[in-house]
Formats: sequence, C-alpha cells, structure tokens
Amino acid sequence: MLRLYFGFHCFLLCYFKFSPLQWNSGVGMHMKIILILKIFLFIALTSCKITDEIGYGSQLKVSKGYELLKENNKEKVTVKYPIIIKENTTFDGKNKIFEWSGKGKCNQDEGQLPIFIMFSNSTLKNVYISNSPEGVHIKGQNILIDNMVNFGVCEDAVSTSTRGEFVGIRIFNSTFMNYEDKALQINKGVDIEIINNKFINCKIPIRVTVADNVKIKNNYASGCKHFVQSGPRVKKLNIDNNKFNCNKNYSRGDRSVSDLNYKIIDYHKKKLK
Repeated sequence: MLRLYFGFHCFLLCYFKFSPLQWNSGVGMHMKIILILKIFLFIALTSCKITDEIGYGSQLKVSKGYELLKENNKEKVTVKYPIIIKENTTFDGKNKIFEWSGKGKCNQDEGQLPIFIMFSNSTLKNVYISNSPEGVHIKGQNILIDNMVNFGVCEDAVSTSTRGEFVGIRIFNSTFMNYEDKALQINKGVDIEIINNKFINCKIPIRVTVADNVKIKNNYASGCKHFVQSGPRVKKLNIDNNKFNCNKNYSRGDRSVSDLNYKIIDYHKKKLK
C-alpha cells in the first residue's frame, strides 16, 4: 500500500511538471482535480483487487465490500446498537455489510461498543463489518467466527475480556484490514485456533496475553510490525506455516489481565463434551 501511495505522488509530480497540463496553463483547475481523483480511485481499486488475489482469508471480496459501502441498498445494514448473538445460535450475515452508526469514536480508546457480542456455542459467518468503534466481543465458550471481512473497525476486531475464562475460540477464513494497533486481542483464552486469515496493514495482527494451547496456522500478514505479540503467561503457543513480512513474535506481559483459573476452565470443558 505504501508503494502505491509513493508511486501515486511521484506520478503527479512528474506529470504536472513535465506534461502539457502545467499548473499555470490554460487548463482549468477543476479538470486537473478530476484527473487526480480518477487516478487515486484507480489506484485504490487496484489495491483492493491485489488484496483479493492473495490466497488467504475470507472468500468475500474486499473490492465488493467497498462497492457495497458506497451503495444504499438491501445489502447494506446500518447498526446503531450491538447485535447480540445468543447462546446456541448462528448469525449468518449473508454476505451483507454491517456499518456502525451508533455512539463511539474512531480511535484507540478502550471500552467502546462493539458491533457484535457473541455468547457460548455461537457462530458468526459470511459478514462484512465497517466503521465500528470495536468489532466483536466474545462473552462465552465454543465460539466460531468464519468468513468475515473486517475493515474500518477502529479498535480491536475481535477481543476477549481481561477477566473470566474463554474456552474454544476459533477464528477461520477471515480478512482484517487497516488496524492502527491490534486486529485480534485475545486477552484470555484456552484452546484457541486462528487459521487461514489475512491481515493487511495491521500493526500487530494477533495479540495473545494469557492463554493455553494456541494454534496460529496458515495465515498471511503484510504491513505489520510484529506478527504475533504474546506474553510470558502464554502456554503451548504453536505458530506454524504462516506468511508475513515482519517480526514473528514479540513477548510483552500485561498484569491487568488475570491468571487462568483451571478449575473453571475444566468445568467449561466438561460442559462442551
């Protein structure tokens, strides 16, 4: 993406310095502005197509998601309050885009409203998410997120709380774009699987703070600083067969997150059998 922006600015500099369309020529300023906008749009669309061609992540096309954002039709759903996915239920977004319009700021402030809240034995699939202060909050056990595209979410795309126990979190076949900080914030969790996802321009795609038995496999990341940020209280961390252009793993503790309570964890595991 940075190379595209650099190329774009170089093109403009050369074009308007050496072409017949000099800034002091008779060509109207509005024509030049239109030309700039057309070039920028072309680059943006090309970038989306390049992202879609990367063989990881969601089957939903990023380019299609941006098209849906610009349109007012039945494929675009405006969300003012968090959508609750109750226990033992599946929320199928049916390839629609869910755009947040409720309270919140697009920044790194903690504790803002999510667009989805998931409880035990629930599934979220086939959905685009945009413009949400936070993405998905996990509030239970045996959670599946599958085939989701997350762009324009301001804070963490998926997160668990710093208190409580969360057993069986699976995040599969999803795409996460343009995160100033972290995309996945797993504060606490046991038996976590993060498989075949795509992270584009995310500073830290995956943060795991206090966890046991974590599998991170077959994911792709570009434009990152650290692919995974783990902590000293993470046990059995398996990072295998991923593709990324940044540091593999950076360890950083966080004492605000409570220790795992294996008595409660064992109770949840027995209920899931």
